[in-house]
Amino acid sequence: MPNVPTGSIIVGSGGLYSTANDLLKWMKWHLDRFNPDDAEARTLDHALYLNRDGLKTERWPFVLAR
Repeated sequence: MPNVPTGSIIVGSGGLYSTANDLLKWMKWHLDRFNPDDAEARTLDHALYLNRDGLKTERWPFVLAR
């Protein structure tokens, strides 16, 4: 594949290159729940984070201020 110049929006990820085997290895690591190797890192990576930004949660349908 040719090296195609990219815009400034994806500069942070523009240097990432993966092969199909890289992606399969990554997926296998994420799906391997019972492997004790890197279990703590996998748990932290899959943890839910609670957003504590002080914003009020809205439910659908949104009520827009008039």
